Amino acid sequence: MTMKYIGAHVSVQGGVDKAPLNAAAIGAKAFALFTGWSSRWASKPISEETAEAFRENCSANGFTPSVILPHDNFLINLGSPDSKKLAMSRKSFLEEMQRCEALGLTMLNFHPGSHLNEMDPDDCLDLIAESINITLGKTQGVTAVLESTAGQGSNLGWILWSGPDSATSTYSSISPGSSTMWKTRAASESASTPAIRIPPDMTLPTRMATGRHGRSSTAL
Repeated sequence: MTMKYIGAHVSVQGGVDKAPLNAAAIGAKAFALFTGWSSRWASKPISEETAEAFRENCSANGFTPSVILPHDNFLINLGSPDSKKLAMSRKSFLEEMQRCEALGLTMLNFHPGSHLNEMDPDDCLDLIAESINITLGKTQGVTAVLESTAGQGSNLGWILWSGPDSATSTYSSISPGSSTMWKTRAASESASTPAIRIPPDMTLPTRMATGRHGRSSTAL
């Protein structure tokens, strides 16, 4: 029988180290959080004192990195057609991953990106893949958890394809609920909707996973 860990996205008011305490206070067995501001490009670096307190509070309340899913800030668009915004997004995403490293966390949940009706969706997907790979090349131990979307507006991340099939040279879809390992540090998590489409010429990130869109609770 698979163990289920249920929790919620908890507040970090008073410091990110308070998140494990807030999760424990509601009886959570897992939790999500923002490690910094949710609506700003940059947050104050996490001090070693805060990081140590976070890890101690996690340990004291039975939370391991496998049941903690931080989310990056909402301004990031790793496929932005605006070169300035793309550079800002990549810088901010790297800092988000580094904050996870500092806290000893092993996953970062994020929205894939949007073409904003200003570029071809395939080109946007290429930018997203490139952005992820750039960041993974500068960090260690943190898996990029790609949050699937409903495909609203110009948002990408609602169809997942993989391949090519050696017999047909086509790319076949991965059905919802499937689980596929991508290289050594990447996985596809069971989801209610498929995630991002991978075009034929995309180099898959070495640490990437997909997660369900709009979670108010975490089940790992």
